[in-house]
Amino acid sequence: MPRAFTIARKDLRQRIRDRSAIVLSIVAPLGLSALLGAVLPEDEDAESHRYAVVDSDGGPVARGFVEDVLGGFDREAGTTIVTARSAAAAERMAEEGDVSAAWIVPAGFSQAVAAGGAARIDVIGNADSPIATQIAEAVAGAFVAEANAVRLSVVTAINPGDGPAIRPT
Repeated sequence: MPRAFTIARKDLRQRIRDRSAIVLSIVAPLGLSALLGAVLPEDEDAESHRYAVVDSDGGPVARGFVEDVLGGFDREAGTTIVTARSAAAAERMAEEGDVSAAWIVPAGFSQAVAAGGAARIDVIGNADSPIATQIAEAVAGAFVAEANAVRLSVVTAINPGDGPAIRPT
C-alpha cells in the first residue's frame, strides 16, 4: 500500500507543476459555466400559464372546486386564473390564445354530485398550449374522481348491502 501512495504523490506533484492541468480542471469549467449562465435563461422550465374558469353552477361543490382547488392552484408561481362570463367567452379566450385552458363547471354540477349522479367538469384548451391543457384536465379529473369517490363511500356507508357471507371453517 505505501507504494500506491508514493505513485499517487508523484502524479499529484506532476499535475500541479503542469499548468495545462490547472486550466483544464479549474479555469475551463468556471469559464464554461459563466458562458452558459450568460446565454441560458435563469429558469428554462418556468412557463407562465393563464387559465379561465366558468362556474355555471354556483352550488357548494362547484364553489369548492373554484375557491379551494383553483384558489390553491392560482398561488403557484407563473399561474393566473381569471373568471370568464360564459362557456362561449371561455372558449373564445382559449381559441384566441388569451388563456392556455379553461375549466367549465356546468349548471347542475353540485346537484349531480349530491344526487349521486355522474359529474364532470369540461376543459377547453388552446392548441398552442398542450401541456397547460393536460394540467387543466388532470386538475378537473382529480377533483371529479375525488367527488365520485366520496359519493361512493357515503352511499356504501349508508347502505352497505348484504355483503359476503362469512362462515367459520
